[in-house]
Amino acid sequence: MDALEILYNSFVALVVLLLFFGVLVRLIRRFYHFPIPSFLAGLVDNPIRHRIQSPKKIADWLDLRPGMKVVDIGPGAGTFTIEVGTRVAPGGYIYAFEISPKTIRKLLAKIVKTGATNVAPVLADAYYLPLLNHFVDRVFMVAVLAEIPDRPKALREFARVLKPSGVLSISEFVPDPDYPLRRTVVRWCHEAGFQEVSRHGSPVQYTLNFRPV
Repeated sequence: MDALEILYNSFVALVVLLLFFGVLVRLIRRFYHFPIPSFLAGLVDNPIRHRIQSPKKIADWLDLRPGMKVVDIGPGAGTFTIEVGTRVAPGGYIYAFEISPKTIRKLLAKIVKTGATNVAPVLADAYYLPLLNHFVDRVFMVAVLAEIPDRPKALREFARVLKPSGVLSISEFVPDPDYPLRRTVVRWCHEAGFQEVSRHGSPVQYTLNFRPV
């Protein structure tokens, strides 16, 4: 067995393991709802995920410019946070809201490692963001919205902190145990008073952008 075959078999085994884990978690979540455990935050930050759902593409679809203020909901270990931070520098800032203290520590470690001085981790939930009304240009989240128990309340809070010209960007990834269909996310956001302005992605991942109405 040559090195290429070993690499291929390892890749297939990893995909099968991830699919098995995803199905298992989906079954458990039918009866018990919980956010992603902190010890899995680093697991989703891997080369395979980056190829399928590229941080650079997510940042491209946010249409970012230097000086913007951005909210990242549920940043995990910073898979997408750091890339977005580079796009709004200089002068821009990322407020990364996370409910898990352990995950916040992982994000802090990545901030130190990458030197991302314009990223501020904040321990808070999605219902009460410690920000002024109409203060930020973007609110984005990746594989998070379906994990929030009271989505209408959270979406109203996102509308409160967004500027009238701001964008709410929601990205999802098929292997995620809580993956919602595109039409489901559109319905959630329309009911909360958002209007869809663009969509991007592929059969296995997507990004939907909305403006507050």
